[in-house]
Amino acid sequence: MNNREPLVKIADLKLHMKNVIVQGIVLDLTPIRKLPNSSEVRTAVLGDPSGVINLALWNEYCYVVKVMDIIRVRGVTVGEHKRGMTISIHKNGDIVKQGEFAMCVNDVNNRSAEDSIPAEELKLYENKMAEKRT
Repeated sequence: MNNREPLVKIADLKLHMKNVIVQGIVLDLTPIRKLPNSSEVRTAVLGDPSGVINLALWNEYCYVVKVMDIIRVRGVTVGEHKRGMTISIHKNGDIVKQGEFAMCVNDVNNRSAEDSIPAEELKLYENKMAEKRT
């Protein structure tokens, strides 16, 4: 991975962004849940100096990170859950540990909080999803 690839700050993420790179510190991890199809999933709360967001971790990625790891996530896709943003890793993406324990975080700007997506942006997203269904 090229460490000079441009990073996107959490505060600058927009719905439908794909294949972006995000770096932050893991602030929290939910327990791993096993799904009926044998998949495993957990959520990591990822923070950087601009804000925090939920990162969905699937299968082997459930075991890659721990709280206080600073990670670089490549191949990020931005989606929506409960009217808040969430990010996940595309199948061609990866996670690389950059360090641990020291990073400034703005936890006031929680991009995954319910109803945190601006109404105009959410409306565009909902219209785009409706077009896909038809």
